[in-house]
Amino acid sequence: MKKRTLAAIIIGFISLLGASTLIYSAFTPDSENYSANESGSVSTYSESTPLFETTPSSTTSTSPETIIDGATNKTSPQTTRATTKPQTTQTPATTSTAPPLTTASTAQTTVKTTRPSGNAPDFTVYDASGNPVSLSDFFGKPVVLNFWASWCGPCRNEMPEFQEMYEKYSGEGVVFMMINLTDGSRETQSSASSFINSSGYTFPVYFDTKTSAANAYNISSIPTTFFISKNGDISGKNIGQISKTSLENGIASIME
Repeated sequence: MKKRTLAAIIIGFISLLGASTLIYSAFTPDSENYSANESGSVSTYSESTPLFETTPSSTTSTSPETIIDGATNKTSPQTTRATTKPQTTQTPATTSTAPPLTTASTAQTTVKTTRPSGNAPDFTVYDASGNPVSLSDFFGKPVVLNFWASWCGPCRNEMPEFQEMYEKYSGEGVVFMMINLTDGSRETQSSASSFINSSGYTFPVYFDTKTSAANAYNISSIPTTFFISKNGDISGKNIGQISKTSLENGIASIME
């Protein structure tokens, strides 16, 4: 009886010892299988997961707004507006190589007595019969070269002075070339000849039907008169209606 009681006590003690071990094992934490946060709670993790996950605080930088012609670009706290003033391109004026023909009512330059270097450009015009005549045909003689048209008032006004000088100096070897700007529309050979004949002028008239003379001398307004010396140099030029005195002085400068 005593033996069975002792055996029961031993068995009970062993059973109690095993139960205690199981209970201890169940409540003892394993450092390789858990992580504790500050609150003491337990969560499982894997080796790839960091023990402490820290989320960097998100820093939002407030960029300033810069408004440039309606487009917003955030770069600083203050808002500035840059206004670009549009540039105005000014279109340059067109330069005409052949300015329209104008009528000069008064003389713009005085006849020069000095002789510039270089020869007077040659050209070919036509007489009343259609025969070609060139300026070079008269080199060796002083030449009075006048550009005119019958519709030009100042041209008509100076014709009596040319007629008088022609009668006075043609006998002394001075050649008068009265070049009519015969464009075929505003001025024709018929209209020019009609004016000359009706006015009783006898100086020689030549018709620039191909603008050879006008182009050679860059004529942009009429009347215009050139004085050409015996060796073919231009010694004087007068733009506009020429006076009798200027005409005679110009002739004198090429007779020397």
